[in-house]
Amino acid sequence: MMVVFTALLPTAENDDQLATVLGHEMAHALAHHASERVAREQSGANILRSLSYARMQESEADHIGLFLMTFAGYEPEQVVAFWERMHSGAGAHGRPPEFLSDHPSDEHRVRDLRAWLPKAKAAKKAFDGGRIASGR
Repeated sequence: MMVVFTALLPTAENDDQLATVLGHEMAHALAHHASERVAREQSGANILRSLSYARMQESEADHIGLFLMTFAGYEPEQVVAFWERMHSGAGAHGRPPEFLSDHPSDEHRVRDLRAWLPKAKAAKKAFDGGRIASGR
């Protein structure tokens, strides 16, 4: 995972886009994706099914990461800018079709993130307005 992480860093143009990467990686830890992966590998699931689960974990990390960065005060629209930049960069060329990859396509990521953006912003606005308890 560290190799992927360091490969994404040069793509980040600003702190908000860096927060995209950090939020995504923190989300993997918070969602216990590594232990899920170990359990799946021990179950003997076939490769296509394993890839499908991995894509779901990546999408879940995108979703959680968007909320993490938004609540941390970073500009949530930058998550879309980051993945559009990833898609237009050299990293997008030569990738396998999505069904053979353990990551969603950049197009799917951008589509999903655009759909989640209003929810993340509304949740942050509600929290800032005192309409969501902090849990303390």
